[in-house]
Amino acid sequence: MRLFTLLGLLLAASLLSFDLSAQSDCHCTIQKQNNQLVYSQGCFPADRNAKLCALTLKDGVGNIDLYHLEDLRGVIITVEKNVNARFEGTALSSSSTRFIFPDGGTQIKIRDGANHISVASENNGNGANSVSMYNQQLQQCSGACTLLNPAQAAVMPVTLTSWETQARNGQVELHWETAAEKDNSHFQVSHSTDGRSFRTLATVAGQGDSEQLNSYHYRHLPARDGVNYYRLEQFDYDGTRTELGVQSVNFSGAEASVLSISPNPVKAGAELRVDLADAAGTEVQLYGPAGRLIGAYVLNHSTFQLPQLSAGIYTLRIGQRAARIVVTP
Repeated sequence: MRLFTLLGLLLAASLLSFDLSAQSDCHCTIQKQNNQLVYSQGCFPADRNAKLCALTLKDGVGNIDLYHLEDLRGVIITVEKNVNARFEGTALSSSSTRFIFPDGGTQIKIRDGANHISVASENNGNGANSVSMYNQQLQQCSGACTLLNPAQAAVMPVTLTSWETQARNGQVELHWETAAEKDNSHFQVSHSTDGRSFRTLATVAGQGDSEQLNSYHYRHLPARDGVNYYRLEQFDYDGTRTELGVQSVNFSGAEASVLSISPNPVKAGAELRVDLADAAGTEVQLYGPAGRLIGAYVLNHSTFQLPQLSAGIYTLRIGQRAARIVVTP
């Protein structure tokens, strides 16, 4: 009997520690130390499937703009005293989004175009702009709403059904699908090695208005091994931007051994030789400077002819083997 009781306690303890660990992975805490903002690991999860579940702004953070947080569905947001936080009005919310002001005397601001509306603690406001009334409005949301209109369903520019990244064949493959699109001009893919500073990789044209399944692909050759982050954004024709999420992938370029290519540098349109045994009939894939597939070519006695390319650095791949070539005019 004691044995079963002990096993039950151990099992319960292991489940509790798992739940707490999972929660801490998605809990972002921001505090100020030595007059600098410090972000917890939960603000930049390595797990590409992780989603923010809680946000805590610690006492003394002061003025902080959180306009980049565009999806707060299901997030519990705790705002301690001496914090002046500003959120984007178009940020998504849901019936399980909550604001907590544990110390009183606190308020947040929600951007409405060029202006802001305030949501205050009970000690610092009442009626329609109090946090209790605002949380009640959030509870009325059906589906996805916004911070600016917490009780009104939001119209999404695209219905995203999947968004994935995967390291394969010595590169990172990005894939996303939409089930519907409205006024969708294009997508923008950005890359980061720290999860904070992103640079634009490519712009991928959208379908405008569509009610059918659309599939999108992009390939990238990271410059460094380790965790790489990819951000997907969507733009309407009027320039309105919607962030669709950040995914991460652990990349190791060592997976791809090096091909021997000659000549290198090579002129656009010239013949290129690949040093490979039994090369006849082998397919070579050519990727552009931004990682996009240009075309696939079949080797004829270890050679093939390059197309007329712009000057730049390109990548050739055969299976797990790869080489960079410099194309000159």
